[in-house]
Amino acid sequence: MAEEPITESEVVERPRSALEQMDQNERLAMIRREGREQQQAIQTQKEIEEAVTELSPYAGAGMLNLTKGQQEQLMAHIHPEDLDVTPDGNVYLPQVAYRKILFEVFGPGNWALVPMSDPKSLPPAGNRNTVVQRFQLRVYGKFASEAWGEGDFWANNASQSKATAAEAAKSNALMRCCKDLGIALHNWDRRFTEQYKREYCKQATVNGKTTWVRNYAAAKK
Repeated sequence: MAEEPITESEVVERPRSALEQMDQNERLAMIRREGREQQQAIQTQKEIEEAVTELSPYAGAGMLNLTKGQQEQLMAHIHPEDLDVTPDGNVYLPQVAYRKILFEVFGPGNWALVPMSDPKSLPPAGNRNTVVQRFQLRVYGKFASEAWGEGDFWANNASQSKATAAEAAKSNALMRCCKDLGIALHNWDRRFTEQYKREYCKQATVNGKTTWVRNYAAAKK
């Protein structure tokens, strides 16, 4: 049987939505209001993320944005006269030199060595006592590097104490942290240190023991 056509009076009109009932100005106002709310939500989330980042001990890692001049100062070649050698043959730059370079490049108050742990004493080896502590180097308030430092004091030496070893550990950590900024980086290259010892150091016998000493005359050339 053929279906009868639907008359116009039988068509049920779909209710208009709230948006359709608005005129153009009302719609624009609603869209703008929703846009502001969305932007505010994004800004709030951004502030939360920034706050979490600031609380992180590694905030700003890799974001120092140093000038070309600062980079060149940090990577500058260290004059042989400024280096020294330990009795057992390790070539090093004295800790005061690292501090001078940091002061010259960043200025006083713009860098800090922050303790990240309490000093810890390792089991003694005879009269030798070793203290270790973790430090973080920050520049312009941003993470730059992190390292453990170690220092020794001898129980049979009345002029030394745990405080002496703790201070040595701090300086040792600073030297290690500065490696990541490129300061005296060649001191960690064995080929360089071996060549330095051949050219600027010599071995001498002290109290019946063979030890390394610096050849000051050669280093000044």
